[in-house]
Amino acid sequence: LPSLRERVRFVETDKKTQALCDVLLSEIESNGVELDEAVDLAIESRNGVGFEELSAARSALATAKMPALLELANEYEEAEEPLIVFSAHRAAINTLGAREGWARISGSDSAEKRGKVVDQFQNGELKGVAITIAAGAEGITLTRGRTVVFLDRAWTPGINQQAAKRAHRIGQTRPVEIIDLVADHRIDERVHELLAAKSQLIEAVIEQASVKMGEAGSAVASSVASGVEV
Repeated sequence: LPSLRERVRFVETDKKTQALCDVLLSEIESNGVELDEAVDLAIESRNGVGFEELSAARSALATAKMPALLELANEYEEAEEPLIVFSAHRAAINTLGAREGWARISGSDSAEKRGKVVDQFQNGELKGVAITIAAGAEGITLTRGRTVVFLDRAWTPGINQQAAKRAHRIGQTRPVEIIDLVADHRIDERVHELLAAKSQLIEAVIEQASVKMGEAGSAVASSVASGVEV
């Protein structure tokens, strides 16, 4: 496969959103839980102390990052480069999907509709496609695009990884870039960092397992070639 590059694009958010997230962070810490602990609990169980506050903050931050996302969409449209956008929040996907020349895929869409949108994108009929992470984590191929943007990430690292690979698959002929939009607030920054760390751990485990399977396969092949029973 072609190379895969990941980078972060930091986004300045408005004072109202910053103030709201500051209040929510204070509420988390007032319960005797540090931010990192609350985020870890959310990743592990999608629950726990501080989960409601984190969810409220992430929803507000997703909305605050929309102007930056739309600006990015403009850049790629002007360059006539198709764009793939993922978000954990359906409202953001609906907004972008309503844009001229775009379509969206969410969990409420039928398999037939998803397939139609994918075909339109792959055939060059769309400027971009906006997808909820849960709906686009598997079963679709988007190799016409080489740039994948995450407005935010889901709490499940494995689903994020699967979504990111929709463009980095067999049939892709160009290097793929994944861009994470991260707001300039401690909550968004730590959620991104901790999810990224979990994803890297998963990738390392998968890679190690693949290496072991490869070594085992080579050993079997060598034994068969030499006439040794296995």
